[in-house]
Parts: sequence; structure tokens; C-alpha cells
Amino acid sequence: MSHKVVSVAAGEAHTLVLTADGSLFSWGRGTFGQLGTSKEDDELFPVPIASSDSSNVSQANYIGITSGAYHNLGLLGIKRV
Repeated sequence: MSHKVVSVAAGEAHTLVLTADGSLFSWGRGTFGQLGTSKEDDELFPVPIASSDSSNVSQANYIGITSGAYHNLGLLGIKRV
């Protein structure tokens, strides 16, 4: 990965990383959609995740992340979960 990783979160079989520029990447088992790719496919390598906020803030950067066994949460720079 060519991005500087500033935070890592992991679930039962997936990983989420936050980079210094506010980008978010995930990989691992996607059986329950926990990778945030809008699919339920597994990913062997990190894939970028876009903000899914519906209020026109798709350009906002993530500033924090956490994971559970089958889910993830990302905090956007506008302080919305």
C-alpha cells in the first residue's frame, strides 16, 4: 500500500485502514457486505471505500474508524458517523 496508514481496525475476517489523507480502504471477507463495496464479495487486496453519506458530503474525509465482527463505522471530518 503506497498510502501512509494512520489507523487500523479489524473485524472477524476483514480489515479496515484509514490513511493520512483521509482515505479509507478495506479487504478480507465480504460475506455480509462489511467491506463497504456495495457487494458481498471477498477482497484479497485493499479496495478504496467512498463515503455513503446521502447529504452531499461525499468529498469529506474520514478522521476515525472502528470495526466489529461484521461491521465498520467511519467518522467523517464533518463529525458525522
